[in-house]
Amino acid sequence: MQLWHSGRTIHSSLLDGRQPVSSSAVRMTDPVRGKYLDALGRREAEVPRELSEAEVKIIVEQFINAAQNAVCKAGFDGVEIHGVNCKQIVTPSLKYV
Repeated sequence: MQLWHSGRTIHSSLLDGRQPVSSSAVRMTDPVRGKYLDALGRREAEVPRELSEAEVKIIVEQFINAAQNAVCKAGFDGVEIHGVNCKQIVTPSLKYV
């Protein structure tokens, strides 16, 4: 099973209008990944809401619980953490949390 958090790479149109969240309020500017195509057409990436330290800790706990449930309750052999969005935390231009 693979677990991942979309961070700033998702658009509010895919979140029932809720603002994306990330470690920093920095909009994705990549010319390819910084645009979204949905039923309303192609749109620019949005500025995510910056998570508090407490919210980051909650998300970490949710990942731990999900991994435990996948292995101990659902019977998966293992869990992979999708890490491409981890660069949101370790990229120098973004805030470290």
